[in-house]
Amino acid sequence: MNTANIKETDIVKEELTAIGREALAGCEKLTAITVPNSIVFIDENVFTDCENLVAINVAEDNKHYCSIDGVLFNKDRTTLIRYPSGKRNESYTVPDNIEIIGERAFRGCQNLTSINIGSRVKTVDERAFMVCDNLTAVNVAENNKHYSSIDGVLFNKNKTILIQYPCGKTDRSYIIPDSVKTIRNVFLYCDNLISITIGGGVTVIDGAIFGCENLVAINVAENNKHYSSIDGVLFNKDKTVLIQYPDGKTDRSYIVPNSVKTIHDTFQFCENLISITIPKDAIIDEVSLPKNCIIHRQ
Repeated sequence: MNTANIKETDIVKEELTAIGREALAGCEKLTAITVPNSIVFIDENVFTDCENLVAINVAEDNKHYCSIDGVLFNKDRTTLIRYPSGKRNESYTVPDNIEIIGERAFRGCQNLTSINIGSRVKTVDERAFMVCDNLTAVNVAENNKHYSSIDGVLFNKNKTILIQYPCGKTDRSYIIPDSVKTIRNVFLYCDNLISITIGGGVTVIDGAIFGCENLVAINVAENNKHYSSIDGVLFNKDKTVLIQYPDGKTDRSYIVPNSVKTIHDTFQFCENLISITIPKDAIIDEVSLPKNCIIHRQ
């Protein structure tokens, strides 16, 4: 079935009990859907890339789900499951009773510029705000016991975990606060950023920087005991692991230092590179290499 051509609003039939993973993914012409009372399970990824979807409506007598103004929730309204990508609101305030913001809940919501999280939210999926290209602020109520925000950037309450940097922020550089110890999946497609500075307190970097096409430098505070950088390229402290080569560096060639033993998913979006020289014994994930790039072994 060509899902891209689905237009009907009531496409879920009464006899169905579940909507599986990515069942409606890529339905670009779908503007609204009505979920009948028979549905007992909806996968979080059902509505991925439904860019014109403005309303997910649920039958009032459904025992498992409900909707408010076209936004999908579980029945008791404690979990926000999906905000339709095509809704035209620029700002959204998560209802006060919500405790969980689910996986990819706001993925691809291009019209949103700000999201306000209330005091009761205690779980935010780390991929909740993926591909929200115009999102500039994730704000958190001051009395929330689990999360906080600084200038629209989302942290856990005591600011030891950097959770989300909104990819629509227009700042050209960002300095991670010294309190932060962990960053995961934080800088995803942040095309305005040119440089990121990692503070001295960071101990864990896990898939944190991805698809930032104009990023030319990932700098690290000299007193950081776990990470280092050379000419804006990110390494572990003793430079045996090459962690991230910035996607926006304009160099046409790169020579990996001889100290490097392992190269992770590092060069995937580095389209300017045409030649990479790596140590003869270094282990490299071939999937991470850019197209049309020649690899040389020292």
